[in-house]
Amino acid sequence: MENRVTLLEQFRNALTGYANRDLTHARNIEYVIFIPLELIKEDKGETDKFIEFSRLVKDTEEWNCPVNMIPTTEGAVKGIEMVFTFNQETKYSDIINKLETYL
Repeated sequence: MENRVTLLEQFRNALTGYANRDLTHARNIEYVIFIPLELIKEDKGETDKFIEFSRLVKDTEEWNCPVNMIPTTEGAVKGIEMVFTFNQETKYSDIINKLETYL
């Protein structure tokens, strides 16, 4: 059985790392993930949960974590680029706590 890290687990790991960074001299840090269109169409589990959570983050203004969902093409592969923007005001612990309910 395959034991790989899911999209949500990858995001949680990134959040944990960014939460421990000193952003005093940086305006923003971005976390970017590309999701191929084929995966969006075929994987109705993991990918849907990640996109649903991304929308929740985007819609929860008090978390201070803007999310842009950009249609793009990587080589010959069409998909969506998810860009999460973190800053000094991002509520990492609130996002992580909610994320744990999705895992």
